This record gives sequence, structure tokens and C-alpha cells, in this order.
Amino acid sequence: MSQLLLKIIAVLAGIGILAYLLKRNLEVWELEVIEAQPTPPKIKAAPPVKKPKQKKSTSGDDLKKIKGIGPALEKQLNAIGIHSFQQIAQLSAKDIEKIEEQMNGFSGRIERDQWITQAKTLSKS
Repeated sequence: MSQLLLKIIAVLAGIGILAYLLKRNLEVWELEVIEAQPTPPKIKAAPPVKKPKQKKSTSGDDLKKIKGIGPALEKQLNAIGIHSFQQIAQLSAKDIEKIEEQMNGFSGRIERDQWITQAKTLSKS
């Protein structure tokens, strides 16, 4: 029984010491009371500035005006992103090679029918 009694006394003494230390800390450190401040109004962010879209001409120029381009070829050219005489006029040798790879059965047609020369003339008019 004496051990139990010693434990109880130790616990109570510990609580007493703890209470004393807490009281002492509260006396040393002053607590500041912070007044509630009104929350600032929420400012909505401006919507992001949209860049004007470049007109992506779905019809573009009438590519059939170029000798050697018919309705089927015009559709194929439009499908790979070529819609204007200006685009054809600016084709490089690498561009021509890529286009001819994508358009099966028309190898050499661009140079043979002189599409670039015709497109340059048509883009000026």
C-alpha cells in the first residue's frame, strides 16, 4: 500500500508543480487580444486576355484554279492544312516531298504541273 500511496503523492505533486509553472508563465507572458478585423472584399481576377484567333479559312482559295488540282486533290490538300495559293507558293523542296508522301499516287505532280509558279501568279491577283 505504501507504494500506491507514494505514486499518488508523486502524481499530485507533479500536478501541483505543473500548475505552478503554468501560472508563473501566464504572469510573465502577457497575452495579447487581437481585435477581429473585417475581411477585405474579395477581388475577382480579370479574365485572361484571349488572343484574337487567326481566321482559319475553311474554304480558303479555290485551289482548283491551279492546273492539275481537281476536287479530289483540293480535298486532300485541305485535309493536310493547305488552303491558299500563298501556302502553295511558299512550299520548299522538303514540304513538297512530305506532301507527296501523304498524297499517294501523285508523286512529281507539284513540279510537273508547276503548282508553285501558278500559285504565285494567282496569289498576286
